[in-house]
Amino acid sequence: MSAQSIAMPSVQRAGVTEHIDYIPPSAGILSYGTPETVCGNDDRNKVTDTLAIPYQWVVRLEIIFNGARYRGSGFVLNAGQAQDRLVVATSGHCVFARDTLAFASSIKVMPQANGSVLPLTPVTVTTANLRASAGWKNSGSPDTDYGVILVPWTGTWGVAMWVASDQDLQNRSVLNSGYPGDKSPYGFNWEDTGNLTGVSASMLSYMLDTFGGESGSPVFALKSGTDWSSGPNVWAVGVHGYGGCPNKAVRMTQSVMNDYLHWAKEPLA
Repeated sequence: MSAQSIAMPSVQRAGVTEHIDYIPPSAGILSYGTPETVCGNDDRNKVTDTLAIPYQWVVRLEIIFNGARYRGSGFVLNAGQAQDRLVVATSGHCVFARDTLAFASSIKVMPQANGSVLPLTPVTVTTANLRASAGWKNSGSPDTDYGVILVPWTGTWGVAMWVASDQDLQNRSVLNSGYPGDKSPYGFNWEDTGNLTGVSASMLSYMLDTFGGESGSPVFALKSGTDWSSGPNVWAVGVHGYGGCPNKAVRMTQSVMNDYLHWAKEPLA
């Protein structure tokens, strides 16, 4: 698979403006107690152009669990899916809460959100089109904290997945981009770059600054060079979800990718 940067059809690029009345809490509070962390000086930069690569693949999530609103992030995958859906990767705890052992009742998906400006018309997805890994649902293990939102939206668009070797990942430069709750006003995309500090069989570690609301955001890596604006050269290597300095992501392993490839072909409800 190669990374894609094909714009959504014009009928879906209508764009809307929303009123952000408050900052909902992070979905992580329903599943675990290790929030994402700013490590020392805050090195994050505000993304000014959410239509540019790689930020065009990042989405803001408004999640409803038991009638209450929560925040999260996600990113659009190129998973060889049918033309009738987007495949939005995110943390397992953004779709399935461990405290209630239940899926979210709905998730509002806002690709390319830029504060109150939503370049793509949002889509609200209900429980039937949410998935979480078996490991997350059964045990709540951080190693398996990933899930997906299947969005009924026509188009081919998304970032490719890279099952990279330990050697490829050691000290590799990565980029994280998501929607943190500590930045005012809320709703803007913020990014940070740096090198991986740890690579295990199932997790990636880094000192990139993050905060609650960025769970489910991508960890991007370049196959080569230093140009983050080159779509075919940017690949997803992890799903961010945990703090602690170093902060951590679920690593894109063969089994994780297989789940996304499987989910991408499941029937939409």
